Amino acid sequence: YAYNSFKGVANGGRVRLGNTCMFTYGFSFSDNDKHIFNQITTGRIKHLFVSIYGDSNSEENQQIMKTVLGMKELRDTYNLEVTFYSAESAEVWE
Repeated sequence: YAYNSFKGVANGGRVRLGNTCMFTYGFSFSDNDKHIFNQITTGRIKHLFVSIYGDSNSEENQQIMKTVLGMKELRDTYNLEVTFYSAESAEVWE
């Protein structure tokens, strides 16, 4: 159920197509999450915000950025804008 709901969000849901944004926090974009980021890649989300924890030059963070920018490059119909932000700045647990 959750995955199908996410597919609806990734494809624009009930809002104007190609006019949605998504924030990720603590998502590693690793191979076991491909089913999730494949939906983002083929979907209609306009702007993707991706949290980066710690040193943005770390190997792990560089891999996340490479994966996300690769997703952006695979978009054909709907452009994907990507913004990386510091996970520490989000204060989601405050």
